[in-house]
Amino acid sequence: MPKVIKSTRKVLPKAVNVVYEDRTSVIQVYQRDSSSTIQHAIYTAFPHLCGNFKVFHSRDKELELGYYHITGKGTVYVKRINPDADSKAPNRKGLTHKERIEDIIKAWGLGSTSEVFPVVMAPAATARIQERRPSTTKTTIWAFLYPAQWSKSFVHELHRLSQKTAGGHKEAIEMLRGVIAARCSKGKNAFVTEVTASDVTKAVRARNDELAQLAKEASETAMFADPALAAALDDIAEQPAKQEGAVSFFNLSFRPAPEKEE
Repeated sequence: MPKVIKSTRKVLPKAVNVVYEDRTSVIQVYQRDSSSTIQHAIYTAFPHLCGNFKVFHSRDKELELGYYHITGKGTVYVKRINPDADSKAPNRKGLTHKERIEDIIKAWGLGSTSEVFPVVMAPAATARIQERRPSTTKTTIWAFLYPAQWSKSFVHELHRLSQKTAGGHKEAIEMLRGVIAARCSKGKNAFVTEVTASDVTKAVRARNDELAQLAKEASETAMFADPALAAALDDIAEQPAKQEGAVSFFNLSFRPAPEKEE
C-alpha cells in the first residue's frame, strides 16, 4: 500500500482590495472562510459601515461573499442596501443608527464603542450559548458584532437606557447584569449569556421605576423644605389644641355659634 504523505505547505490568505465610499482597505481572505467571516472582515475594515451591504465587481456585477468569488478580481466595491430605508429607526427624533451610537458613547462618557459592553455580555455574530458542562480543553472564539451590525431595536433601546443613565455607565451595566441573571434563573434562554434587546428594554423599565420613585421622594422633600410652609407648620404645632373654648384647626379658629335663647 503506497504511503500517503501529508502536505506541510502553509495555507496563506489572499489579499483583496475593498472600496467603500471614498475609503480603500485590504482584507485577508482564506479559502476556508465562510461568507459571514468575510462579511465580518469587511465590517472590521470599515467601522463606519452601517446596515446590510452587497459586494460588486468594477463592472457593477454583484459578487457572492466567497473565496473564489472575490479573490482574483482586483478591486471589489461595497454598496449599502437601501441606505435611506435602514439608516433611520422608528424614533420620533429621527436619529440615524450612527447618531444614536454616538449619543450612547457621549452619554456614558466612553472613549469608543469597544467600551460599551464587557466581553461576557457583548452581542455576538451567533448566539453564545453557555455549555451545560464547559470543556476544559476546548476554547471557543466568538465573532462579536460591531455596533454597525446591531439591530435597530437593540440600538433604539440602548439609546433610551443611556439617556436615562447619563454618566452612569457602570450602574447601567450592573442593571443589565441583573436582568440577564433573572432571565437565566427563570430558564428562558437560560444559557444565552449575551445581552438582548429584550434585556435592555427591561432595564429601561427598571430605570423608569427608579426615576419615578426618586421624583416622588424629591417632591415630598421639596414640600417640607419650603421655608414658608415649614414656618407655617411650626406655628401650627405651637398652638394649643383648644383656646378659650375655640376649636383650633391649622391656624384657623372657628368659634361655636351662640346658642339661641328660648
